[in-house]
Amino acid sequence: MVDLENRLTKVNDNILKAMGVANEAEIVGHNFYDFIHPGDWDETRTNTAKTVREGRIGQPRDVRIVRPDGTRWIMEFVNVLIRDDAGKAKGICG
Repeated sequence: MVDLENRLTKVNDNILKAMGVANEAEIVGHNFYDFIHPGDWDETRTNTAKTVREGRIGQPRDVRIVRPDGTRWIMEFVNVLIRDDAGKAKGICG
């Protein structure tokens, strides 16, 4: 999960494996864009803003990921808006 300031707040075991890290402390708290190829920043920002603005599930898209060790891979994302108990947007799960 990514908060509205683009910080990773929660990751599952599959993401840890895919990112090549042993535990979430290695990536949680970091800006999500630290792990996205710069060539994909604009499209990712546009799609994330659209998900928050419209409150709908985003269209699947491939994003180039840069692991902490510098290796790269492609991951498919589908943005889903996460809301708090009052219905206010609090993050994105993808």
